[in-house]
Amino acid sequence: MSKTPVSSLGEFGLIEQIKTWVPLQDSDVLKAIGDDAAVFHPAAGAEQLISTDCLVEGIHFDLTFQSMKHLGYKTVAVNVSDILAMNGTPQYLTLALALPQKISVELLQEFYEGVHLACREYHVVVIGGDLSASSANLFISVTVTGYAEKNDLVYRSGAKPGDLIVVTGNPGRSYAGLRVLLREKEFYLSDPDNFAPTLDRHSWCIERHIAPRLRTGVLTWLKQAGIRPTAMIDLSDGLAGDLFHICHQSGTGAVLEELSIPVTREIRELADQFDEEAVRWALFGGEDYELLMTVSPEHRTVIEEYEELSIIGAITSEPDSLLLEEAEGTRTEIEKQGWNHFT
Repeated sequence: MSKTPVSSLGEFGLIEQIKTWVPLQDSDVLKAIGDDAAVFHPAAGAEQLISTDCLVEGIHFDLTFQSMKHLGYKTVAVNVSDILAMNGTPQYLTLALALPQKISVELLQEFYEGVHLACREYHVVVIGGDLSASSANLFISVTVTGYAEKNDLVYRSGAKPGDLIVVTGNPGRSYAGLRVLLREKEFYLSDPDNFAPTLDRHSWCIERHIAPRLRTGVLTWLKQAGIRPTAMIDLSDGLAGDLFHICHQSGTGAVLEELSIPVTREIRELADQFDEEAVRWALFGGEDYELLMTVSPEHRTVIEEYEELSIIGAITSEPDSLLLEEAEGTRTEIEKQGWNHFT
């Protein structure tokens, strides 16, 4: 397939092309891509939410095994996740790219196909952004807006002693996918002429890493059940690190029950292959983009009925104390670590 250099379109030609890749479909937007700023009606009677993230090639993603379409999807999903973690509804998105010469028009179209797919799934509209050249790697900056009724908003700072610690999905699954992809990359680099990837049997974890699906249905179910979490965060830095964020901002501590953490058989078997502990993958792996929340204990019975939610511990009154209750009942301190960009 021939590749069209971005320079052949120029900045404004590329902007016109992008407008066709992410068509506008929102009556509340008065002006979108093409002017100095986007103009839209805020949600009537609701609190406005806004969040910004950047994704840097070589730090957040590796184009050796991350397709541009998957990258586009993940770019939207990881930012929408921040709005969901506030118990909000995502609405609009702006996207800034710094493009190296290796990114052709065709690759960029694949990226925007992924962006458009995620935007349709999470009911988000792209209304603007920026373009720049890059002398080295691909750089992506995303800003997403959303809204929530004042009484629906959930912060990290609301956890109370006795609250249940609840998580969606299976923490550690994304990290399992990353370990498989890095292992396959090593095999490729050591013998590229004879490389034959064996990824199909690991699709359960690879998909979680390269294109995480968000748990929007959980928030809908909680609202219908009359349950408002007391605190919430999305799992980007790892279960331990993100729980510590909640505890630190709430002035509380926490005890996690090792046997209650929903580590699947597949994660355990894969961790064994790497001679590592599956529970550490769940605690410190990161990039799961599941929801971690605290809930009043009065809702225990209802929470236990919903299969996507797992009760994994309880909030304590000891500030910044993070403990793991192991299978035999022993409690040990959990390292207060997560992903840190500057270490």
